[in-house]
Amino acid sequence: MITYLPQALLRPYVDKAMSDASVALNVTIEVGLSVTAIMLAFNGAGIALVEPDLLDAMRLPDMISRPLVPRVSFKMLLIRNRSAPRARIVDDFVDHLYAQLAESPASSL
Repeated sequence: MITYLPQALLRPYVDKAMSDASVALNVTIEVGLSVTAIMLAFNGAGIALVEPDLLDAMRLPDMISRPLVPRVSFKMLLIRNRSAPRARIVDDFVDHLYAQLAESPASSL
C-alpha cells in the first residue's frame, strides 16, 4: 500500500479511519505528495490511497480507482484575505472551482 508519510497532513485522517474500522494497512511506500503516490501506482509500484478529486483531475489513461471503505473524510477550505483587493480573475477561478467540485462524484459540497 502506498500512502502518506506519518507527518503528512492527511495521514492522521487515514490512520484514524483505518483504526476505527480495525483495519491494518500493509504500508510499503510512504510519500509526501499525493501526486507521487498516484504516479507510483500508475507505474505499477502498488495501490495508492489518494484524494479522488486530484486523481480525477489528472485523467490518466487506464488508471482504475475504487472508493475506499472505510471512507476517509476531511474538510477542504478555500481561504481568502478579506482585506485584499478583489481581483476578477480570482472570483472567476473560485466560481470555476465550485462548478468543478459540484460535477465531481467524489465531492460532497
